[in-house]
Amino acid sequence: MPKEKIYLFVEGNDDEIFFRKLITPILSKYYKNIEIIKYAQMKKDKVNLFLLSIRTLNFDYLFFADKDEYLSIKQKKEKLSEKFEQLAKENIIIVVLEIESWYLAGLDETASETLHINYFTNTDNLSKEDFNRLYHGRFNSRIDFIYEIIKLYVIEKAKQKNKSFSYFYNEYIH
Repeated sequence: MPKEKIYLFVEGNDDEIFFRKLITPILSKYYKNIEIIKYAQMKKDKVNLFLLSIRTLNFDYLFFADKDEYLSIKQKKEKLSEKFEQLAKENIIIVVLEIESWYLAGLDETASETLHINYFTNTDNLSKEDFNRLYHGRFNSRIDFIYEIIKLYVIEKAKQKNKSFSYFYNEYIH
C-alpha cells in the first residue's frame, strides 16, 4: 500500500522538470502524494520550518543539491546541514556535478544521435556549461532541449552513466 506523502526539495526549475517528468511517475507507485519544493529561492528560516513540519507530521522527504564547487559530497552535506538545522543528513542526495549531468546520463547512443549531440559514456563530470554548449544553436531554447531529452530518457542507461543518479535510484527508489 502506498505511503501518504513525500516531499522532494530541489534547487530550481530544471531540477523541478526532471523530478516532475521522470521521477514522480516512478515514485507514484510508492506514494499517494508527491510534492516538489524549489528551495533555492526560499529564505533559510522558511525551509527550516517546512522541514520541521514535515518531520512532525512524519512524512518522507528527500533534499537534493548540486555538488557544485565542493571537494566532496560529505563537505556539501555538512554545509547544507549547517545551513538547514532541521535537515537530516540521511535525507540529502547530492547530484554530481549538477542536474544537467543527470539529464545527459539518460541518453543512449541512439538518442544522442537523434538529438545530434555527443554521446557520453559517463556524465559524472559534466557541468551546466557542458550541457549549454550541447544545445546551443541546435534547439530553440534550453527548455526545448530538456523536453527532447525527457522524451528519449532511459533510466537504466542513466544508472550506468552517472554514479550519483545510480546511488539515488538504487537507495531511494528501487
